[in-house]
Amino acid sequence: LWDFARRKVVWSKDEDESDPITTVAFTDGDLVAYGTAGGRLTVADAKERTVAYHRNFPNGIQSLAFSPQGLWMAIGDRAGHLSVVPFESGVWDLKASRQWPAHQGRVYATKITPDGFRLFSGGDDGRIVLWEPFINAANKVVSLARDGVDVIPLEDGTFVVGAYGSVRLF
Repeated sequence: LWDFARRKVVWSKDEDESDPITTVAFTDGDLVAYGTAGGRLTVADAKERTVAYHRNFPNGIQSLAFSPQGLWMAIGDRAGHLSVVPFESGVWDLKASRQWPAHQGRVYATKITPDGFRLFSGGDDGRIVLWEPFINAANKVVSLARDGVDVIPLEDGTFVVGAYGSVRLF
């Protein structure tokens, strides 16, 4: 973590260099999460500068997103699965977590809508999918000619997709 005003590192956590960090996400509050190619998810309290949680995912982690207010997290893995894990009152509710196949290949992007109720994913299969995450239902699918590498949901229900070589508004 950087203090940009002072231009210095205020906290760092060294990880195994043989298992590279593939994604980082922040909550509206004080949590930061990062995932590795080997599947290690770490959640840290940025204010306290302590690691709060570790969990391993067998298919590696490609993308992460926190919902508004950090009430749940979406995880996209390197095998095409999406997972959602509720996080309330400082406790991960692993019994209520869900996982389902979402894409053929890596899930490059996971973004939660501003209302916190839906989830976009962009995958190696060139599809962008809008999900109702707690029932695993796909509401909208957009197929692209290229991998969807990032999705940005907008307040008005439209979304921006960044793909190799293009940016599109839907």
